[in-house]
Amino acid sequence: EKYMDSSQIRAKAREALDGKWGKVALIMLIELAIIYAAQLVGSFLGGFLSIAITICSVPIEFGILISFMKVKRNEEVDYADFLKLGFQNFGKSWAVVGQTLLKIWPWLLGYVLSMIIMVVGIVMLIPSIEYEEVGLMILSFLLLIVGVIALYASVIWMTIRSLLYSLANFIAIDNPQMTAKQAVEKSAELMNGN
Repeated sequence: EKYMDSSQIRAKAREALDGKWGKVALIMLIELAIIYAAQLVGSFLGGFLSIAITICSVPIEFGILISFMKVKRNEEVDYADFLKLGFQNFGKSWAVVGQTLLKIWPWLLGYVLSMIIMVVGIVMLIPSIEYEEVGLMILSFLLLIVGVIALYASVIWMTIRSLLYSLANFIAIDNPQMTAKQAVEKSAELMNGN
């Protein structure tokens, strides 16, 4: 099986978008306007709306992927169909996110723990400097160093692992009979070694 290099991928993308740039740009502008307006309103109204915006952003992005796949395949798609398509697949879109998070939870936990270690190190450092406690200062620096190393390691590893699941939404869209778990596992199978 022959793989395309980046210039071939770009050429195929330009070919797929030939005569469709306006539609794709308008779909993106509508999505950006909706998200920007929601975030602006959310910043004034606070917490609950911010949570609602986050909950709605996942199916909206799923709908964008469906719309763009339809554009690429020369299927009929309207400018605001991404909203309808996304919310029709609300459960599926969140199920894919949930399954992906289940796959990367150890690295996500490592990230959170490394942040906690760094915060403890910083909290201990301030009084150690103020009261000139050398032992406490050394311990706080050690915690900071361990926290930073763990943070970088967890971010790098989590990023690498997340790439395994980057095709999950596309697989879920193309295979509606698949469960979210199957789509995530199929993505890992296809991306492994690539």
